[in-house]
Amino acid sequence: MNPAEYKNRIKRLDASLGLAKSEAFFVSRPVNVRYLTGFEGSDSFCLVTSSGVFFITDFRFKEEARRDLKGIRLEVRKPGEPLFERLKHIFRRERLKTLFFEHDGLSYADYIALRKFVRPRKIEGKSKVIEALRSVKSESEIALIRKSLRITEGIFAKLIRRIKPGVTELDLAHEAEYLFRSLGGEVASFPPIVAFGPRTSQPHARPRCLAIGRRGILILDIGTTFKGYCSDLTRTFFLGKMTPKFERFYRFVRESQNKAIERVKAGVTIGEIDYTCRSFLKKHGLARFFGHSLGHGVGLEVHENPTIFYTNRRALEENMVLTIEPGVYIEGWGGIRIEDMIRVTRSGCELLSTVQKEAPEILR
Repeated sequence: MNPAEYKNRIKRLDASLGLAKSEAFFVSRPVNVRYLTGFEGSDSFCLVTSSGVFFITDFRFKEEARRDLKGIRLEVRKPGEPLFERLKHIFRRERLKTLFFEHDGLSYADYIALRKFVRPRKIEGKSKVIEALRSVKSESEIALIRKSLRITEGIFAKLIRRIKPGVTELDLAHEAEYLFRSLGGEVASFPPIVAFGPRTSQPHARPRCLAIGRRGILILDIGTTFKGYCSDLTRTFFLGKMTPKFERFYRFVRESQNKAIERVKAGVTIGEIDYTCRSFLKKHGLARFFGHSLGHGVGLEVHENPTIFYTNRRALEENMVLTIEPGVYIEGWGGIRIEDMIRVTRSGCELLSTVQKEAPEILR
């Protein structure tokens, strides 16, 4: 990533926070520290002030941080020095009075320790400030997501050839994890979901040592990361000749996804996208079998803002990257889910995933 991109992110955060001279924002979530600085080391934190950013780390990462971080002031904790003791020194030296922190980035115990050591005149949690910035992607981020998705699609292409009666769900999950690295990925963006038969009614079924039969539904939900950026893709297959019920339900799920994707456009309310999909499934008596959100943002985390649900009144913005993943799950019968990734544009959206989803029948 170009260093200028990180400077721009900090500028956007400054503008969003509007910090006064005596105020500071403590960034503790590792993914947000990485977003602002590009740094991946553990036990590293940021303190954002109106005069600049302080990067707090320890001896293990001193050399790397000094080399890679430009325009950021480095604070190295002494051996055995508590994090909040170092934060206190910065606070007093810079004559800061108000401390904001990430509302969901601290445990209660850390919050108590923060108040005890730093003793700001005012302390206040802020909710998802950086997450809101992360929901709109830069061109550089979109390029990395595309690469991650191409790797995941390559995994699907190879994994489908391994599907045959007798192979277990775990076999396919392990093969997927091997393929992540062999095709250029880093790690799985989430544990692979592989489910066969009636177990496909469980949206997040954990793979078991269960042999795949000659006929039945198979769901593969896989994602990888590339330079930290995630991908997420789900396909539903039918082994053998499709039953009329599966064929009909699959068509309805696919059409509900198409209708939702057609509705996507910058400025459209996120809830409208979910409602469009859910109302179509309701028309065909299937909405009651669709119990999760329609999708979510994807970036440095595989699940990030925004969540696509009918109660979300936020408007879509250009260059949001989202999944659209309707599903139908019927206990005792099985499930169907189709998940694709899209980029929101001014006039509609760009379908980022390209793996074929029109012919789910295999091993006929």
